[in-house]
Amino acid sequence: MYRMLKLLGLLAILSLFIAVTAYGAPLPQADEIVVLAETVNDSISYWSFDEGSGSTAADTAAAGNNNDGTLINDPQWVPGFSSNALKFNPESEQYVQSVNNGDSLSIPSGGISITAWIRPDDINGEKVILAKDKFAVSSRGNYFFSMIYGHLEFGFSPQPTGSDVWIDTVYPVIAQNKWSFVAVTFNYGTGEKPIVYVDGKQVELDSWQGSGDQANAPNTYSDPLYIGRSIDAGWFFGGVMDEIKLYDRVLTPEEIAAEITLYFLPIIVNNK
Repeated sequence: MYRMLKLLGLLAILSLFIAVTAYGAPLPQADEIVVLAETVNDSISYWSFDEGSGSTAADTAAAGNNNDGTLINDPQWVPGFSSNALKFNPESEQYVQSVNNGDSLSIPSGGISITAWIRPDDINGEKVILAKDKFAVSSRGNYFFSMIYGHLEFGFSPQPTGSDVWIDTVYPVIAQNKWSFVAVTFNYGTGEKPIVYVDGKQVELDSWQGSGDQANAPNTYSDPLYIGRSIDAGWFFGGVMDEIKLYDRVLTPEEIAAEITLYFLPIIVNNK
Protein backbone atom coordinates (compact mmCIF):
# COMPACT_ATOMS: atom_id res chain seq x y z
CA MET A 1 0.00 0.00 0.00
CA TYR A 2 2.81 2.40 0.89
CA ARG A 3 4.45 1.91 -2.50
CA MET A 4 1.14 2.50 -4.24
CA LEU A 5 0.50 5.71 -2.31
CA LYS A 6 4.00 6.96 -2.97
CA LEU A 7 3.57 6.20 -6.67
CA LEU A 8 0.28 8.12 -6.70
CA GLY A 9 2.03 11.04 -5.07
CA LEU A 10 4.78 11.03 -7.65
CA LEU A 11 2.21 10.84 -10.43
CA ALA A 12 0.43 13.84 -8.94
CA ILE A 13 3.67 15.82 -8.96
CA LEU A 14 4.18 14.80 -12.59
CA SER A 15 0.63 15.92 -13.36
CA LEU A 16 1.40 19.25 -11.71
CA PHE A 17 4.51 19.62 -13.84
CA ILE A 18 2.61 18.90 -17.05
CA ALA A 19 -0.31 21.16 -16.18
CA VAL A 20 1.80 24.15 -15.24
CA THR A 21 4.54 23.91 -17.85
CA ALA A 22 1.90 23.55 -20.55
CA TYR A 23 1.25 27.24 -19.96
CA GLY A 24 4.92 28.19 -19.97
CA ALA A 25 4.83 28.96 -16.25
CA PRO A 26 7.52 27.82 -13.82
CA LEU A 27 6.77 24.77 -11.69
CA PRO A 28 5.82 25.86 -8.14
CA GLN A 29 8.14 24.83 -5.33
CA ALA A 30 6.74 22.89 -2.37
CA ASP A 31 6.18 26.01 -0.26
CA GLU A 32 4.50 27.72 -3.21
CA ILE A 33 2.15 24.76 -3.61
CA VAL A 34 1.06 25.13 0.00
CA VAL A 35 0.49 28.88 -0.47
CA LEU A 36 -1.52 28.29 -3.64
CA ALA A 37 -3.55 25.61 -1.88
CA GLU A 38 -4.39 28.16 0.79
CA THR A 39 -5.53 30.66 -1.84
CA VAL A 40 -7.98 28.13 -3.28
CA ASN A 41 -9.55 27.75 0.14
CA ASP A 42 -12.07 30.42 -0.83
CA SER A 43 -14.77 28.25 -2.40
CA ILE A 44 -18.30 29.54 -1.94
CA SER A 45 -19.46 25.95 -1.29
CA TYR A 46 -17.56 22.76 -0.49
CA TRP A 47 -19.14 19.34 -0.12
CA SER A 48 -16.41 17.01 1.16
CA PHE A 49 -18.81 14.07 1.76
CA ASP A 50 -16.69 13.16 4.78
CA GLU A 51 -19.68 12.59 7.10
CA GLY A 52 -19.79 8.86 6.38
CA SER A 53 -23.37 8.53 7.66
CA GLY A 54 -26.66 10.37 7.87
CA SER A 55 -28.82 12.14 5.32
CA THR A 56 -26.96 15.46 5.07
CA ALA A 57 -23.88 16.48 3.09
CA ALA A 58 -22.59 19.57 4.85
CA ASP A 59 -21.25 22.62 3.04
CA THR A 60 -18.00 23.16 4.95
CA ALA A 61 -16.66 26.08 2.90
CA ALA A 62 -15.04 28.83 4.95
CA ALA A 63 -17.38 31.31 3.24
CA GLY A 64 -20.10 30.14 5.62
CA ASN A 65 -22.92 30.03 3.06
CA ASN A 66 -24.28 26.82 4.64
CA ASN A 67 -25.48 25.35 1.37
CA ASP A 68 -25.88 21.91 2.93
CA GLY A 69 -27.20 19.10 0.76
CA THR A 70 -29.96 16.58 1.51
CA LEU A 71 -29.40 13.01 0.32
CA ILE A 72 -32.36 11.93 -1.83
CA ASN A 73 -33.27 8.25 -2.33
CA ASP A 74 -30.40 7.08 -0.14
CA PRO A 75 -27.09 7.40 -1.99
CA GLN A 76 -24.56 5.28 -0.13
CA TRP A 77 -21.63 6.40 2.02
CA VAL A 78 -18.50 4.63 0.82
CA PRO A 79 -14.71 5.08 1.10
CA GLY A 80 -13.73 7.95 -1.18
CA PHE A 81 -10.69 9.41 -2.79
CA SER A 82 -10.23 11.45 0.37
CA SER A 83 -11.87 9.97 3.48
CA ASN A 84 -15.53 9.22 2.65
CA ALA A 85 -17.61 9.77 -0.48
CA LEU A 86 -21.08 9.17 -1.91
CA LYS A 87 -22.01 6.41 -4.33
CA PHE A 88 -24.99 7.11 -6.61
CA ASN A 89 -27.23 4.51 -8.24
CA PRO A 90 -29.02 6.00 -11.27
CA GLU A 91 -31.64 3.25 -11.29
CA SER A 92 -32.71 4.39 -7.82
CA GLU A 93 -32.54 8.05 -8.92
CA GLN A 94 -30.16 9.00 -6.13
CA TYR A 95 -28.80 12.54 -5.83
CA VAL A 96 -28.03 15.40 -3.44
CA GLN A 97 -30.19 18.54 -3.34
CA SER A 98 -29.09 21.78 -1.71
CA VAL A 99 -31.28 22.77 1.23
CA ASN A 100 -31.49 26.36 0.05
CA ASN A 101 -31.23 28.17 -3.26
CA GLY A 102 -29.36 31.22 -2.00
CA ASP A 103 -27.68 33.78 -4.19
CA SER A 104 -24.30 32.19 -3.46
CA LEU A 105 -25.26 29.21 -5.63
CA SER A 106 -26.16 31.35 -8.65
CA ILE A 107 -23.29 32.89 -10.59
CA PRO A 108 -24.87 35.90 -12.33
CA SER A 109 -21.63 37.45 -13.58
CA GLY A 110 -17.86 37.19 -13.38
CA GLY A 111 -16.17 33.82 -13.12
CA ILE A 112 -17.07 30.31 -12.02
CA SER A 113 -14.96 27.26 -11.19
CA ILE A 114 -16.13 23.75 -10.30
CA THR A 115 -13.84 20.95 -9.11
CA ALA A 116 -14.62 17.35 -8.14
CA TRP A 117 -13.26 13.83 -7.88
CA ILE A 118 -15.44 11.34 -9.79
CA ARG A 119 -15.37 7.57 -10.35
CA PRO A 120 -18.23 6.68 -12.72
CA ASP A 121 -19.59 3.14 -12.97
CA ASP A 122 -20.98 3.88 -16.42
CA ILE A 123 -19.92 6.49 -18.96
CA ASN A 124 -22.74 5.91 -21.46
CA GLY A 125 -25.29 8.65 -21.93
CA GLU A 126 -25.53 11.99 -20.12
CA LYS A 127 -24.44 11.96 -16.46
CA VAL A 128 -24.71 15.17 -14.46
CA ILE A 129 -22.03 16.02 -11.92
CA LEU A 130 -23.54 19.30 -10.72
CA ALA A 131 -26.38 21.42 -12.08
CA LYS A 132 -28.34 24.57 -11.34
CA ASP A 133 -30.13 24.58 -14.64
CA LYS A 134 -33.35 23.37 -16.27
CA PHE A 135 -32.77 21.55 -19.56
CA ALA A 136 -36.29 20.85 -20.76
CA VAL A 137 -38.19 24.09 -20.25
CA SER A 138 -38.21 27.49 -21.91
CA SER A 139 -37.26 29.31 -18.70
CA ARG A 140 -33.74 28.06 -18.18
CA GLY A 141 -31.38 28.17 -15.25
CA ASN A 142 -27.81 29.05 -14.46
CA TYR A 143 -25.07 26.44 -15.17
CA PHE A 144 -24.25 22.72 -15.33
CA PHE A 145 -21.20 20.44 -15.43
CA SER A 146 -21.75 16.93 -16.75
CA MET A 147 -20.31 13.94 -18.58
CA ILE A 148 -21.62 12.45 -21.83
CA TYR A 149 -20.15 9.23 -23.23
CA GLY A 150 -16.86 9.97 -21.47
CA HIS A 151 -16.72 13.58 -22.69
CA LEU A 152 -16.95 16.36 -20.14
CA GLU A 153 -19.53 19.07 -20.82
CA PHE A 154 -20.10 22.55 -19.39
CA GLY A 155 -23.06 24.75 -20.16
CA PHE A 156 -25.16 27.64 -18.97
CA SER A 157 -28.23 29.68 -19.86
CA PRO A 158 -27.29 33.10 -21.21
CA GLN A 159 -29.73 35.98 -20.98
CA PRO A 160 -32.42 36.31 -22.19
CA THR A 161 -34.20 33.15 -21.02
CA GLY A 162 -35.17 30.31 -23.29
CA SER A 163 -31.94 28.71 -24.43
CA ASP A 164 -28.85 26.89 -23.26
CA VAL A 165 -25.35 26.85 -24.68
CA TRP A 166 -22.90 24.06 -23.98
CA ILE A 167 -19.50 22.82 -24.99
CA ASP A 168 -17.92 19.34 -24.87
CA THR A 169 -14.39 18.02 -24.80
CA VAL A 170 -13.29 16.90 -28.27
CA TYR A 171 -12.35 13.42 -27.08
CA PRO A 172 -13.60 11.12 -24.32
CA VAL A 173 -11.53 12.00 -21.26
CA ILE A 174 -13.22 10.04 -18.44
CA ALA A 175 -12.73 6.31 -17.92
CA GLN A 176 -15.15 3.94 -16.26
CA ASN A 177 -14.30 2.70 -12.73
CA LYS A 178 -11.33 5.08 -12.43
CA TRP A 179 -10.87 8.12 -10.22
CA SER A 180 -10.48 11.39 -12.13
CA PHE A 181 -10.03 14.92 -10.84
CA VAL A 182 -12.23 17.12 -13.04
CA ALA A 183 -12.46 20.90 -13.11
CA VAL A 184 -13.94 23.65 -15.24
CA THR A 185 -13.33 27.39 -15.13
CA PHE A 186 -15.27 29.98 -17.08
CA ASN A 187 -15.36 33.77 -17.25
CA TYR A 188 -18.89 34.86 -18.08
CA GLY A 189 -19.54 37.65 -20.56
CA THR A 190 -16.33 37.33 -22.56
CA GLY A 191 -17.49 34.96 -25.30
CA GLU A 192 -14.42 32.83 -24.65
CA LYS A 193 -14.52 29.10 -24.13
CA PRO A 194 -14.27 27.64 -20.65
CA ILE A 195 -11.16 25.71 -19.62
CA VAL A 196 -11.70 22.07 -18.68
CA TYR A 197 -9.11 20.03 -16.78
CA VAL A 198 -8.74 16.32 -16.13
CA ASP A 199 -6.19 15.30 -13.50
CA GLY A 200 -4.73 18.80 -13.63
CA LYS A 201 -4.21 18.86 -17.40
CA GLN A 202 -6.18 21.06 -19.77
CA VAL A 203 -8.17 19.15 -22.39
CA GLU A 204 -9.25 20.28 -25.85
CA LEU A 205 -12.77 21.59 -26.35
CA ASP A 206 -15.10 21.47 -29.33
CA SER A 207 -17.23 24.42 -30.50
CA TRP A 208 -20.12 25.94 -28.59
CA GLN A 209 -23.52 24.39 -29.26
CA GLY A 210 -27.02 25.69 -28.62
CA SER A 211 -28.97 28.76 -29.66
CA GLY A 212 -28.02 31.25 -26.97
CA ASP A 213 -25.27 33.86 -27.07
CA GLN A 214 -22.38 32.60 -24.95
CA ALA A 215 -21.07 36.17 -24.63
CA ASN A 216 -24.10 37.16 -22.53
CA ALA A 217 -24.28 36.92 -18.77
CA PRO A 218 -26.15 33.89 -17.42
CA ASN A 219 -29.64 33.89 -16.03
CA THR A 220 -30.13 33.50 -12.31
CA TYR A 221 -32.33 30.66 -11.15
CA SER A 222 -34.28 30.20 -7.95
CA ASP A 223 -34.31 26.39 -7.71
CA PRO A 224 -31.78 24.46 -5.61
CA LEU A 225 -28.49 23.09 -6.84
CA TYR A 226 -28.36 19.37 -7.61
CA ILE A 227 -25.41 16.97 -7.38
CA GLY A 228 -25.80 13.81 -9.45
CA ARG A 229 -28.78 14.82 -11.60
CA SER A 230 -30.27 17.64 -13.64
CA ILE A 231 -33.20 19.52 -12.19
CA ASP A 232 -35.78 18.27 -14.67
CA ALA A 233 -34.19 16.00 -17.28
CA GLY A 234 -32.83 13.37 -14.90
CA TRP A 235 -29.48 12.25 -16.33
CA PHE A 236 -28.56 10.62 -13.03
CA PHE A 237 -24.92 10.01 -12.25
CA GLY A 238 -23.85 6.45 -11.55
CA GLY A 239 -20.73 5.89 -9.46
CA VAL A 240 -18.82 7.68 -6.72
CA MET A 241 -18.24 11.40 -6.26
CA ASP A 242 -16.08 13.18 -3.70
CA GLU A 243 -14.69 16.61 -2.75
CA ILE A 244 -16.97 18.89 -4.79
CA LYS A 245 -16.17 22.61 -4.72
CA LEU A 246 -17.83 25.65 -6.27
CA TYR A 247 -16.10 29.03 -6.71
CA ASP A 248 -17.34 32.43 -7.87
CA ARG A 249 -14.06 33.19 -9.64
CA VAL A 250 -11.76 31.63 -12.23
CA LEU A 251 -9.03 29.46 -10.73
CA THR A 252 -5.66 29.73 -12.44
CA PRO A 253 -3.91 26.68 -13.94
CA GLU A 254 -1.42 26.86 -11.07
CA GLU A 255 -4.23 26.78 -8.51
CA ILE A 256 -5.86 23.81 -10.21
CA ALA A 257 -2.51 21.99 -10.23
CA ALA A 258 -1.85 22.89 -6.58
CA GLU A 259 -5.25 21.67 -5.49
CA ILE A 260 -4.88 18.22 -7.03
CA THR A 261 -1.34 17.92 -5.66
CA LEU A 262 -2.44 18.92 -2.16
CA TYR A 263 -4.13 15.52 -1.77
CA PHE A 264 -0.75 13.83 -2.18
CA LEU A 265 1.55 16.25 -0.36
CA PRO A 266 1.29 14.46 3.01
CA ILE A 267 2.48 11.27 1.31
CA ILE A 268 5.47 13.01 -0.27
CA VAL A 269 6.39 15.00 2.85
CA ASN A 270 5.87 12.31 5.47
CA ASN A 271 7.54 9.50 3.54
CA LYS A 272 10.40 11.29 1.79
